[in-house]
Amino acid sequence: RRAIVTYDVADFRVAIRERAADERVHFGVVLLNPRRFPQGRRHIGVMITALADLLEELRAEDAPADRELWL
Repeated sequence: RRAIVTYDVADFRVAIRERAADERVHFGVVLLNPRRFPQGRRHIGVMITALADLLEELRAEDAPADRELWL
């Protein structure tokens, strides 16, 4: 019951569409924009803050279920 956080937009968007077509549920995928959140140690704090803010917005336990969320 955990959402996935990934930079791998291409593969995960395909997987999300396949699951939807098969009417299978997932617990959410948070897709990261590498321009907004460059990979590397210097930028991890900004990403963690954005994820914490997103969790605050999505208070219900199942809020991200079957959703594709962008940061």
